[in-house]
Amino acid sequence: MEIDRTSFGRYRVVARLGSGGMGLVYLAVALGPAGVQKLVVIKQLRDSLASTASVRGMFLDEARVAMRLNHPNVVQTNEVVDEGPDLYLVMEFLDGQPLATLLESDHAGRLPLAARLRIVCDALTGLHYAHELSDLGGTPLAIVHRDVSPHNIMVTYEGQVKIVDFGIAKAADATTVTDSGVFKGKVRYTSPEQALSKPIDRRADVFGMGIILWECVAGRRLWQDANDASILVALVSGKLPDLVEANPSAPPELVAICKKALAVDPDERYATARDMRAAIVAYQRTLSDTTELGAVVTAGFANERSELRALVDAQIKAMRERTLEADTMRPIPILGSGSATASEGTAMARGGVAVEATPVKPPRVNKMLVLAVAGVVTAAVVAAVATTRSHDDHRGAPASAAPAVPERVHVRLHATPDGARFVLDGTPLPSNPFDGEAPRDSLIHSIVVRADGFDTRNVDTTFDRDVAVDVSLSAIAPPPPPTPPKVVAKPKPFATPVTPPAPKPTRQIDEGDPYRP
Repeated sequence: MEIDRTSFGRYRVVARLGSGGMGLVYLAVALGPAGVQKLVVIKQLRDSLASTASVRGMFLDEARVAMRLNHPNVVQTNEVVDEGPDLYLVMEFLDGQPLATLLESDHAGRLPLAARLRIVCDALTGLHYAHELSDLGGTPLAIVHRDVSPHNIMVTYEGQVKIVDFGIAKAADATTVTDSGVFKGKVRYTSPEQALSKPIDRRADVFGMGIILWECVAGRRLWQDANDASILVALVSGKLPDLVEANPSAPPELVAICKKALAVDPDERYATARDMRAAIVAYQRTLSDTTELGAVVTAGFANERSELRALVDAQIKAMRERTLEADTMRPIPILGSGSATASEGTAMARGGVAVEATPVKPPRVNKMLVLAVAGVVTAAVVAAVATTRSHDDHRGAPASAAPAVPERVHVRLHATPDGARFVLDGTPLPSNPFDGEAPRDSLIHSIVVRADGFDTRNVDTTFDRDVAVDVSLSAIAPPPPPTPPKVVAKPKPFATPVTPPAPKPTRQIDEGDPYRP
């Protein structure tokens, strides 16, 4: 029987989120010096599997891949801990929703085509980075995700897009080898060569992104209710559903991109994720939509976030009471009656926290309400920890008043190019440069900087003092223009020289000549 943990070193567990493949997934608070706190996700290898060498090797393979990935469009792994029986990863907490949820019928209408294309393009950017990654010696790692799907693409409330769950990723330096004939991945988003357990490369991930693009354009799932066996037969034979039949108004440019990405023969697909992205970007330039992705996602889940406040408040109250009663917390039960989804991406999106049944009875919520509300959770959890520490620090302290500290901080933000936009904790700021004030709350705040045609940057800062941020965005290189075919002039046939005819002799005519005209 698995036992809920209360802490991992300096990480204090807030809730157990569920299971993620070989591991258990927890939401925790990282406690640092000077009162620094930050929500993180901890993925721990199950105790029952930690002693199995092959499973431990697979988990460490995931850790090696995850620690090398450092990109705005890939989930960040901060730490790998291997201490005796304890083996776990510490990852960033993603405050948002998986693309699979955004494409569900209840929410799909809020996400226009331009926003969907941007999600696909950002995911392709993250995949290309992983595909191109090399080790410290410059040797390509040949990473293939092998599980590209809408469940493993996270969209945060700030509008960031991140690829998650490299748990079954294939890399050249892996210490464990997948047995021949063993399938890994989701059948509904797998490539023909992967379904046949043939050797694969990055183009298998391109095929998966082709299915995701197809579904974003069609407005429905590619395989709908087909079973796995019929899907595998269709993949091998190349008989995929037609996009135009699914959506007669589908733009021809996107239909052509999907057809190329979903070619049965890998040689006929886009060679890289960047090539596929370039084709989509070329079509995006024809659109005039200026939808703010983060605002769309935030507005779409406003009700779910507000309904979870009761659960969050109850958990924080229980957490504060436990901290005051003892130095360590008692085990925290899992939220809900069943385990969370096995997808690590969905697990990291879950910010609903458990409430002990005895002191508080949480309101009844459906499965959608268990999705992450890290914006609310972060503020509440940090406030609880800060209050607890304040209570402990001042217990028995002298009654002398501390020096007055200003209640607000000055925030100055500037970004290049001038057209760049700032989003602070999911709220767009009115100008660039921006000069204003904010409450001195000592919390960690997320500043997202983006501009059309430039890479997106994310900056975390703490409002415990005046803040000045100056960001320079890097332009995204446009795809190289196609090289025109060389025209080779055909050689003219060799002409045989023609000898001009000899001139006729001219007869001299004198005045007495009878033939003279």
